[in-house]
Amino acid sequence: MKKIKIFALIEGNIIKNLSNQPSGTYVRIYYTLKYIKDKADISLIYIPYSYFCSKSYFALQINRLTAFIAWILSFFIIIVKKPDYIYLPYPHSIVSNRLNYRIVNFFKKKGIKLIVDVHDWLDQSRAISENKATIKPEIESELVGNADILFLGIENKYPKIKACIVPNGFDDKELKNIKYSIKKGRFNIGYVGAITKNRGIDILVDATSKIHQRYNFVKLFLYGEFGKIDSKTKEKILKLEYICQRQVPRTKLRDYIANIDVFMLPYDPNVSYLNKVFPTKLFEYIGSEVPIICTKCQSISKLLPKNSILFVDYNVEDFCNKLEYLLNNPKEREEFSKNLRSIKARHTWKCRSEKMYKAIIKSYIRANLTTYTSIEGVS
Repeated sequence: MKKIKIFALIEGNIIKNLSNQPSGTYVRIYYTLKYIKDKADISLIYIPYSYFCSKSYFALQINRLTAFIAWILSFFIIIVKKPDYIYLPYPHSIVSNRLNYRIVNFFKKKGIKLIVDVHDWLDQSRAISENKATIKPEIESELVGNADILFLGIENKYPKIKACIVPNGFDDKELKNIKYSIKKGRFNIGYVGAITKNRGIDILVDATSKIHQRYNFVKLFLYGEFGKIDSKTKEKILKLEYICQRQVPRTKLRDYIANIDVFMLPYDPNVSYLNKVFPTKLFEYIGSEVPIICTKCQSISKLLPKNSILFVDYNVEDFCNKLEYLLNNPKEREEFSKNLRSIKARHTWKCRSEKMYKAIIKSYIRANLTTYTSIEGVS
């Protein structure tokens, strides 16, 4: 049986092992490719290397040298192995090694097909940070337009270009046999992710403060590191004793979930990018079966049934109302948890990668004008 050869244009060590504190990008790459590479009719080719995380001069110079060597090796391997597809996670692959853009352009002209998995649009850098975009908009539109298979982890910014929407997911093995529990006299509010602007952290902190005045056992746990956020909010987080902020490694995922009574996704839906995003944390919340309060983001409200999540307006008053409602109604929390349990199986990384796999098979069939019967239901 002929195998479909895919060359992954990324640091191959991401595929081999997921670090304790990976970004959402690393998580998506690791889990989707983990299941695809195990398929009998797929041969995934990659170069095992990685970059230093340090920003020291020495580390930066080593990273530049590593990027150049990886670029040369990628050219050589693609020429020798002749893959059917080049897989490129965007924007990560281009940001980590600008030379990858040249590889894609060169081999696209040689007839090798391109898989682009879009994790974020350039809009994100403007939505949640003050960093300037590192990729020109024309490069983004060119890569997306040249893709033979386009996967999107976010809603389509280019509606005229056909794409396969593949939201993020969660690993069911990490959260296997987990059970939501309620304890009298405890109400722990949880948030997972970077603490940056437009993520609603300021509103969440203010709402928690008001609830804490009425119920002194209420606590807020922020599992993530600080990014660009206003100084007043940061000062409150660091000073208030009922707010705990820390970074938690993936190996401790189950531990931090165990003590949470409600998870928050407080993104500002008025920001276009955040209104259309499918954050990894949402699906880990779903996998945990812990009730979720989420702002009325368009993408999420379309994806999930109303009885599985409690939607909230983007203001302190409604945050307080919804939090107090769940605090005083433990049976409602149990019902939300039960509803999450009923839908969680369809949001695993295995399901997401299966969707990608079928799209690759269909593309290969069309390109080769042949009958390919490796999986049922694909023709």
